[in-house]
Amino acid sequence: MNPLIDNKISDVMKVVGIYSMDIYIIGSLIQPLIKMLFGTGSGFEYWIYVIGSTFIVIVTSILISKYIIRKVKWLRLLLLGLD
Repeated sequence: MNPLIDNKISDVMKVVGIYSMDIYIIGSLIQPLIKMLFGTGSGFEYWIYVIGSTFIVIVTSILISKYIIRKVKWLRLLLLGLD
């Protein structure tokens, strides 16, 4: 494989690893909303729903954590236990 592609994949995996607890906590709040909007009654194939919802949960959780939770000290302490 191309070393440039390997570096980009490892960079993405590092970011997902850093925000893994955030993804777990925030994702549990976002997942029911996605199920209500794009659940089985919406007509999407199941595998498209699973891949799409996983991508949406990961990206949304990282953005919420980066720009809201980790900027406010009491949210960071309450939700993540970070000082």
